[in-house]
Amino acid sequence: GFLYCFCNRKSIIRTSMLKNYFKTAFRSLWRNKRYALLNITGLTLGIAVCLVIYVIIQYEQSFDTFHTRKDRIYRVLTVTPEESGKINYTQAVPFPVPTALPNDFSGFEKVSGIVQMGKRLVALEDKQGNIQKKFKPLVYFLQPSFFDIFDYRWLAGNKATALNEPNSTVLTRSTAEKYFGDWHRAM
Repeated sequence: GFLYCFCNRKSIIRTSMLKNYFKTAFRSLWRNKRYALLNITGLTLGIAVCLVIYVIIQYEQSFDTFHTRKDRIYRVLTVTPEESGKINYTQAVPFPVPTALPNDFSGFEKVSGIVQMGKRLVALEDKQGNIQKKFKPLVYFLQPSFFDIFDYRWLAGNKATALNEPNSTVLTRSTAEKYFGDWHRAM
């Protein structure tokens, strides 16, 4: 018997052309195996390196994106050359630097020093002065201008008076819940 069908002639030509192209490419690759392997390996490595670089850049750009003035916030580091020629970059700066920067250079609107004091023993006392709980949170000392530079959402209190008093503290919600059970109790 005969089979009659009505179809678009262009699609038949395209399909047969594509099959022919793939056959030709496969035969060429099969004939020159080493050359094909070298080219495919180089292409694969190039794409992999580009993807890794893209992921690293995306990761580095993903921090603290909620700050409204993130394009104007800079971190000052200390560069210390060693005798061996190696250069060390440390996150610490001398104590006078936060005060000296706005005095010596124009263009600094706000400057804040941050000092990490590590894990310090903190005791939670009740109203009678009896110790209820002891814990060792990671403690940072900040200047009040820190909250003028960085945007954080406040659950209670305000940034204008947060660190103006001696021995005052600011806790994140997760830290307050970790040590006090409920952030309302931390108040």
